Amino acid sequence: MERLIVTACACGLLASCASHQRIRLEPSKAALPTARATITVVDLRGKEEREFQFAGRPHCLRSYGDDFIAPSKTTYLKQVLQTRSPPDAAQIQLTISRFETVEYCDGSVARTRPLGLAAVTAGVTHGQVALPFDAPKEVKGDTFVLHLAGTINGRPFDVSEQFDYEDIKFVNFPEENPDYRKRIEQAINMAVDQLLKTDARGAAAR
Repeated sequence: MERLIVTACACGLLASCASHQRIRLEPSKAALPTARATITVVDLRGKEEREFQFAGRPHCLRSYGDDFIAPSKTTYLKQVLQTRSPPDAAQIQLTISRFETVEYCDGSVARTRPLGLAAVTAGVTHGQVALPFDAPKEVKGDTFVLHLAGTINGRPFDVSEQFDYEDIKFVNFPEENPDYRKRIEQAINMAVDQLLKTDARGAAAR
């Protein structure tokens, strides 16, 4: 996926395109290891990559910054890594070169267009617009993509997870629906499991 550096949002495309959402997630406590690894995170991303970026044309997209997940994306990632690491893991050094959480929202835009002036007003005033929930079958583009790259204990990784959310009902932001938050949790869990497999393969090869 190409790096996203976008700075303008076309007015009136979507109420949520005028701002952005924040969600609160907590790692599952169901399978905490008996011994937690000591985790050190080094973030190599630039300032621009840590901030919210958005665009309306030619496609609607929202690239969420570090405040997307409370208290922060990197803090949550560290918590998930800690809870999913094997019980015998002593220390994990994680270097992050990319941590992208991006929504492609063309489907939402298409559902908004018939609302005309109401959508434009909401985009300017941050007001609420009731969107029709059922997208036309030919509309595609409501997709969330997670892209994470860097090193774990010196071993490089580059993983991506994604899911569609066209079936999720919401008014302003998909985070209003708990199914959306669950899918983000699952995407991050799967990405972390890939990191841990990378580390395990490297350790076995030594």
